[in-house]
Amino acid sequence: MTETTSPAETRPASLGRRALVAILMTVGVILAPLTIVTTWTRNQLLDTNRYVANVGPLASDPAIIDAAAAKATNALFEAVNVEERVDEALPDSAGVLAGPLTSVIRQFTEDAAHKALETDAFQTIWNEANRGAHPRSNRRSQAEGTLSRRATA
Repeated sequence: MTETTSPAETRPASLGRRALVAILMTVGVILAPLTIVTTWTRNQLLDTNRYVANVGPLASDPAIIDAAAAKATNALFEAVNVEERVDEALPDSAGVLAGPLTSVIRQFTEDAAHKALETDAFQTIWNEANRGAHPRSNRRSQAEGTLSRRATA
């Protein structure tokens, strides 16, 4: 007859083995979420189609359209002193109208920018620009990462 040992007769795990299991479990609990986040981020940022799918809707967000129209208008009015040009174009007796006319031109410009940013054509341009820029951005980021790793080594 073969002798079998009951579960109560088996040797208990050593303290070292228990500590190793605890350490490995802790490392697993810490690394699992980091791995998931890293994988998700890598898939979202490095895959051009996913990147475009993520940033594409930004071009139709009303808050972003408002901000972009205002920024474009401000950049134009900073580059070209519109009030001075309007004042030069008006006869001397109508110089007081330069300020109000400039305000009307500014509002017209911002409205036109806003309308342009709301079009399907702009959405297409936005998506294609991001699709073209994304691979270059990835290459630059990877090159900068390589350079920074070399600098710290």
